[in-house]
Amino acid sequence: MVDDARRLVRRLSVQIQPARIGDGTANTDDLIRILRAAADGVVLEFRGEDVGDDAGPYINLSFVGTDHVAAWSRLRALYDASQIGRQLALSTIVVCEGEHGWDDYLLLHHFDPAEKLDELREG
Repeated sequence: MVDDARRLVRRLSVQIQPARIGDGTANTDDLIRILRAAADGVVLEFRGEDVGDDAGPYINLSFVGTDHVAAWSRLRALYDASQIGRQLALSTIVVCEGEHGWDDYLLLHHFDPAEKLDELREG
């Protein structure tokens, strides 16, 4: 029998593309620390870093929790913060697994403003 809380666990994934950070005050390690600190207390687990290179280097961070709306709210608040927010906005993609995992994920942020974003709602 699947426990309801376990079934409702969602994963927010933040992909940092280091080459897009630009000339800012933070580096990749700083951004990872800041993202993890912002999600502290609203996620059950931080699943570490997945590093790769697909048309450029990337680092995937996974934040796992039952209240994905609160977690995104915390992370999203960083994007409104001066220099760090600008660096995050220019260098990250944020997605949330949907009710059916990656079959119906939501695109919450993309460094390319032309990308159509989804809205994250309670439920």
